[in-house]
Amino acid sequence: MWVEPFISEAIVSAIDSSNCSIISISGGWDESLPCDSNDPNRTTIELALQAAEQAGVLIVSAIGNGFDDLSDDCPPGTDNYLVTYPAYGEHVISVAAVDINDARWIEVEDSDARSGFANWCDISAPGVNIYTTSFNFIDGIGYDSYTMSSGTSLSAPFVAGLAGLILSYNSELSVNDVTNIIKTTSDDISVANSNEDWENKMGAGRINAYNIIDYIETAPDRPQNLILTESTNGHPQLNWDLSDEYDLEKYIIYRKLNNQSQYLIIDSVQKSISTYIDIEVNAGSAHDPPVCYKIQSIDIANNFSMFSNSDCIEYESVHRIISNHNQAHTFNTGNFYPNPFNGSTKITISTSENSNLDIRIFDILGQEVSLVKKTNLINGLTNIYWKGIDKNGNELPTGMYICFIYVHGISSGTINISKQKLILLK
Repeated sequence: MWVEPFISEAIVSAIDSSNCSIISISGGWDESLPCDSNDPNRTTIELALQAAEQAGVLIVSAIGNGFDDLSDDCPPGTDNYLVTYPAYGEHVISVAAVDINDARWIEVEDSDARSGFANWCDISAPGVNIYTTSFNFIDGIGYDSYTMSSGTSLSAPFVAGLAGLILSYNSELSVNDVTNIIKTTSDDISVANSNEDWENKMGAGRINAYNIIDYIETAPDRPQNLILTESTNGHPQLNWDLSDEYDLEKYIIYRKLNNQSQYLIIDSVQKSISTYIDIEVNAGSAHDPPVCYKIQSIDIANNFSMFSNSDCIEYESVHRIISNHNQAHTFNTGNFYPNPFNGSTKITISTSENSNLDIRIFDILGQEVSLVKKTNLINGLTNIYWKGIDKNGNELPTGMYICFIYVHGISSGTINISKQKLILLK
């Protein structure tokens, strides 16, 4: 197709020339593919999409207008099937259009004014009477203006916008994570499309921005079934069930030795890991004192779960390990409660070594409005309160603020910086 090299080149150019995270495509072409093809050669668009996937760039593409079933299931006796690109490409979020009632957009039967559908469609989005830009000619002169329009080309940007919203919480999320969050939080549209040729072929549902925010802002589930055993090398080994929450970021590991009054953070692992070996501790026998562990989940919005069950094992000795990457010092800014708040909010900080602490508040324009605390911390748990006042002790107005927490481990030299959105209500 003549348009393929232009779109492919545009994708590669966007990847190479800018620090983009999302590319929204409201255009493309249809292509007939053989059902029995095993051709290893990759087309220009497939190579461009592969480059985007390797660069961590998410592609959103309209499925196209004027088509009916674009499925690739190849019924018996079928030699070819019709698809649309780039929507059909790997690692692309393909978008269909629905009307105000969540039914497939069909303005005129057997015309271009209808949304395509397919068994590989990912999601649906509003696509009817969308206010958008236009370019009109009057007496031979071109004018930029606005108009109401419909189609999958209007639906795709909604999905791209939601992908950007998700990445604003954590820019390191994978393409699959973002896609799964959009799908998981979508609204069911099966009733509006039941008993039709396109039933179950309009994607996971219709996008819902409110559901996405609620999903991300809700604390993750408590980690389940923590079990402690002795590893083959004689160290305590933790095992637990992996969570299926797509917005999870990592698990935090806590430990309490027999001579300690509270649990301290010792490490964290990525969400894809469900086992941890504490090489600082040597397991012991039945008459030795216990060492206990528990874990906690944290998601991309810095929400912390409830603690898992705790489990203990006897230990013989402990030796401090400080690696070249300063992994020995960890800290947790677990809870900001209440948030939103009216009056004061409690900032809970846990450190695994004596540290220098600096907490500052900024407004949404990036201006520093308050120095909450600048002090030295003893390792362990500390609660600090902010009363919603500025540097001069004046009450700040209702709004969103950003709390930056700077923790510098005195022994290890490790520097940790965390930030959290706070909402002040009057």
